Amino acid sequence: MKDDDAIYSGGIKSVLLSFDARRRPFDAPFDVLPTVDADLTALLKTSLAPPTEPMPRSTRRSIAFKRASLQKELAGKTELHLLHAMLIAILRRRRPPAEAALLFHRIWGELGHEFVKDLPTRWQISAATTFADHGQTADQRACGMGLSVLFDLIKLHDSERRFSGQPNNISFTRKRRMKNRDSLAFDLSPYSFKGGGLDRNMLSRLWKICERDPTIAPLGFHMLNQVMRDKRSIFARVQQIKRASKTSTQAVSAPADTTHTQDQPVPQPESAKTPTWGVVSTIRAPARDILNFAAHHIDLGADYVHIYLDQANPAAQEALAAHPKCRVSLTDDAYWQSHGGRPDMHQPRQTLNATHCYGRNPPVDWLLHADADEFLWTANASLSQCLATLSDAIPVARIRPVESMAPDPADPPPEGALWCKGCAPDRLTRTAETQQIYSRLGQYLSGGFLSHVQGKILVRTGIEGINLRIHNAFLGKEKITDGIDLKDFYLCHLHAPSLEEWLETYRFRLQKGSYRPELQALAGPSGYELTINQLFSTLEEDAGEAALRRFFHETCVATPGLRSRLERFGHLHQITLDLDTKRARHFPDHA
Repeated sequence: MKDDDAIYSGGIKSVLLSFDARRRPFDAPFDVLPTVDADLTALLKTSLAPPTEPMPRSTRRSIAFKRASLQKELAGKTELHLLHAMLIAILRRRRPPAEAALLFHRIWGELGHEFVKDLPTRWQISAATTFADHGQTADQRACGMGLSVLFDLIKLHDSERRFSGQPNNISFTRKRRMKNRDSLAFDLSPYSFKGGGLDRNMLSRLWKICERDPTIAPLGFHMLNQVMRDKRSIFARVQQIKRASKTSTQAVSAPADTTHTQDQPVPQPESAKTPTWGVVSTIRAPARDILNFAAHHIDLGADYVHIYLDQANPAAQEALAAHPKCRVSLTDDAYWQSHGGRPDMHQPRQTLNATHCYGRNPPVDWLLHADADEFLWTANASLSQCLATLSDAIPVARIRPVESMAPDPADPPPEGALWCKGCAPDRLTRTAETQQIYSRLGQYLSGGFLSHVQGKILVRTGIEGINLRIHNAFLGKEKITDGIDLKDFYLCHLHAPSLEEWLETYRFRLQKGSYRPELQALAGPSGYELTINQLFSTLEEDAGEAALRRFFHETCVATPGLRSRLERFGHLHQITLDLDTKRARHFPDHA
């Protein structure tokens, strides 16, 4: 296309030049940025006063002028609103500091549900655009772009429509008997007001992306709720025309109540019953540990616990078989002969057993696949009630892990409690935070964890063709990605509750378990990549077990310093499992 044919003078080149000219970086953006571990809750509670100093000299690159302008605009809101607006302004420019993106994602990850309630629509759209440009996941970028384009086009279309003088909450009257109606741009087929679903499909796709990412979900749901309720947009007018076409040749008049309500969720269909859930695990452990695992999850509300015994354990088998909510399968030679042979590695045995359990149609709505040292935990929420809020279109729900730390003998936790560490779910934030929380060697661990950071998944039952893995589920050969993270729930992983227990399992894990050689390498503080197997092998070569002990103390003991750094980023958790009490309650003969 020649530039002189373009609707924009100069064509796309001029459009891009204008866009790029507005993206020159601010001078000294760090002058207005707090530290990445700033207390965001305190900012949300602090009212923003109008500026009292004279406005700085106006230039496009002056960060002081930008801050003063936004402070004037947002006066009466909160300090967090000002910080959020400044982060967006900085992130729109070229080469923004990484700290700006980290703070932006902290706001939405930690306070999104509360923050969005009082956020002007203009800044909601700007936040969506920022997710599109700087999202940490593909879903955040896709959802941000979709929301941004949706609202920008509504603004563009309805601003042009205002020239007609027609109120925005009243659709145009349909003119009958017109033989030659104008064609649409690009010769598109007109939207069918009788049965067209373009608008519904557009909103549904965006809603489903929101469901998959808990960080952008508060913003996305809030913005889409506005589209569903505000009577002044093209979406509302399309519905007016559709209703009118069924009953009259005239357009429907405006409703008496055009109140723009934003804070109530779109009504979702309710399930006929509260969802039930269960857990499946393949275990080789003492009877006490097996029964602790079963009792804990039954106590939490599980209606079904299926244990596959990886070796004979008569005491555990008898106790589980006698409990009405438990099932037990001994995976002996006869079992594996009927299942194609026993795999040498325990990981494929776990996945085969979990898939076998799922394929037998367990009598629950959701099934969790977990290990014997992993305990679903929540402070006060109900998993069944949480699952009841999920859309029927969501096949999997992920529970993020927290990893237990060994107690510091000089400063132990309260009696019966554990200190556990968490980490950010997205890789970029997790890497940045790990550098600030852990010692140099600890920075070679993903999130400072000795074990996995992916967590485990609950899978909706009754789906044909499901194959369970350790951390994911597959439908045929395709990994299921249409899931959502469950907030308020954690997987408490007792991977290394003490130095002695860690050393006892260390050699097996180094050869066949979670430290085995073939696992992915991670970039350490110098950018040099090491697998966890290489890291531990190097430590042993240098100074033997003493080096492993020093490493464990630095990264896995809940010293006051480590706890303080974890707490700064919201990753310190105090958890009480009380397993002995639960075992006595559900298996009294094994108290």
